[in-house]
Amino acid sequence: MLHLAPGALCFLVYLALVPLAVRLHLPTFSALLLAVAIALLPLEMGHLLLQGKRRNGRWSLEGIVLYQQDWRGSRYLLTVPGLCILSIAGFALSAPLDRFWQHAAFSWLPAWFVFSDVRQYAQFSRSVLIIVFSARLLLDGFLGPIVEELYFRGYLLPRMSRFGWAAPFLNCALFAVYHFWQPYNLPTLFFVSLPIVFGVWKTKNVRVGIYTHILLNTIGGMLALIAVLHHA
Repeated sequence: MLHLAPGALCFLVYLALVPLAVRLHLPTFSALLLAVAIALLPLEMGHLLLQGKRRNGRWSLEGIVLYQQDWRGSRYLLTVPGLCILSIAGFALSAPLDRFWQHAAFSWLPAWFVFSDVRQYAQFSRSVLIIVFSARLLLDGFLGPIVEELYFRGYLLPRMSRFGWAAPFLNCALFAVYHFWQPYNLPTLFFVSLPIVFGVWKTKNVRVGIYTHILLNTIGGMLALIAVLHHA
């Protein structure tokens, strides 16, 4: 429940906001960004802070977010790019599986639901696309990775230690399913996240996951902005 409930709530809010985005002639993707901002991230961060309040008597993440081992900066410079490369390799290897999965299980989805198809953005002005995808860079490239890594890898993953070596696989699988708004990307979500999860699990350092997640999502967000502006 703790893995999937935030994603389920975000998905429901997203669907509820889609008609508003259509009426305002905005990409439906903007409804998802708003759902992330008002539902997903506040729920995850709020849960962590509430647990901290109950444990410590104050708004604190002490004893709630674990895997707090820290390193010297030079070690991050070696580890984070390495994990990023592994995640990109996971993306490349899983892309054919993604396409098969999407065609086999989710070909019935409406075109607007598959927000990774850049052709749907050709109808919107460049100014609208710049605003929406700049908001994506802020939410998905910075705030989202911080909160998600604190929640999934700093809070949930350590509490799955009873599963031993299976814990990172289970955490990664549940993290992929939690993205209810893009079920057609389950293979990619799993294989891209796997190096991050294992990196945090092995190092007991949640910052490794935060920095790698930020780097990956920022690269993805910049490429997405370039792609949609090219088709605008």
